[in-house]
Amino acid sequence: MKNWFPLTSKIFTNQNLKQMPVTAKVLFALLASEDNLHLAIGNEEFYISDRLLSIAFNCSKKTIQRNRKMLAEKGLIKYREGFLNQNDRGVATTYKNIKYSTAEECTEVDEFSNYVRIHRYSFRQVLEKYNFNLKDAWTYLFLRWWENNNSTESGDFFIPKKAFKKYANCKNADKNIENIYNNFAFSSGSHLFEYEDLYKKIIIRDFVRWEDPEEGSNEDHFWDNVNEKSEKEKINEVKRYFNELCEPTGSYYGLNELLENNSVKEIKEKINEFAEANILPQPTGTDKKTFARFIALVREGHFNISA
Repeated sequence: MKNWFPLTSKIFTNQNLKQMPVTAKVLFALLASEDNLHLAIGNEEFYISDRLLSIAFNCSKKTIQRNRKMLAEKGLIKYREGFLNQNDRGVATTYKNIKYSTAEECTEVDEFSNYVRIHRYSFRQVLEKYNFNLKDAWTYLFLRWWENNNSTESGDFFIPKKAFKKYANCKNADKNIENIYNNFAFSSGSHLFEYEDLYKKIIIRDFVRWEDPEEGSNEDHFWDNVNEKSEKEKINEVKRYFNELCEPTGSYYGLNELLENNSVKEIKEKINEFAEANILPQPTGTDKKTFARFIALVREGHFNISA
């Protein structure tokens, strides 16, 4: 199942599950995808930090934690929260036993197929790019599920608008469909699908997916891209904090090296010490509290952090 993962129909039909917030449902789909991929290579557990998930979902870590707890309470996942080890370094949250992450686990559902095959790369693209929000991502998953159960020989299908509410718990799915359509086009100019919004139904035509990256290519680097966003967030957080307390500066030379060896929390604590100190050496020849002076002092052994 390298290219796809099963998304159980229960997430759309079980009253207890389909009432969950969109964040929880999309989080479950992502964890099911990751568990499916790791099980295929013999790993019974995997690690994802709350910070990476919050960056991927464009929400706070508390939102991730709250929705993860909900998934666990409903018996859909098991996890061990991240923690700081003896070296004061973070260990990411451990996930395992994601329910329905394999086709064999997806039990029968009345009227519908047990699961829908979700193309992994396409799902990652929806999460990663094109200004799609989580409601758009959930609508995309629902469209794939409905297509799996209702498509015609031509591949076209229609969805009664009341089905969005009944199965996806979506009130404004037509707007999410419009957003998906408007915010993405392939290089050829074509869209993920064509659609027609009628009075009581929406017709979907020519629903396509992204092509899989070539074997060994670096095109599918979802977590690398999310991690890069995370690193940019760290850099911006330190910059904002420094500018609030000290002399605003245009150059932050040395910051990347500083972040490689120290946590954001540690760096902010030392910036605070730097800002509040009345008497400091002047290795840069100025008494202004610039970032260049701060880095120079760190490299001379002040503040007990390394750069």
